[in-house]
Amino acid sequence: MSDPTIPVFANLSEPEWESVKQRFPIVTVVTGRVVSTAPFGIFLDFGAGVLGIIEIVTLRLSPDARSLPPDRHTWPKQGELASGRVIGFREHNRQVGLEWLLAN
Repeated sequence: MSDPTIPVFANLSEPEWESVKQRFPIVTVVTGRVVSTAPFGIFLDFGAGVLGIIEIVTLRLSPDARSLPPDRHTWPKQGELASGRVIGFREHNRQVGLEWLLAN
């Protein structure tokens, strides 16, 4: 059974999902609104039915990125904007994996 607090956009059709991957290739920087948090990370909606996830531990592609700290009180809050860089795609639930970019 899935957790209702974790948004899933697995209802995207295969052509829609392929379009998402083409529009947001690896290393693309996106900004979105935090729609949910979970013990392992935050979920961003960055438009067009696209859901990104920034996890506590992520691969970092650049020095301006970082993993979320273990203390959830320091994470961006639901409704706030956050930025991330695309680092991969989760095919099983059609989520875009992101690394967290620090605000300048």
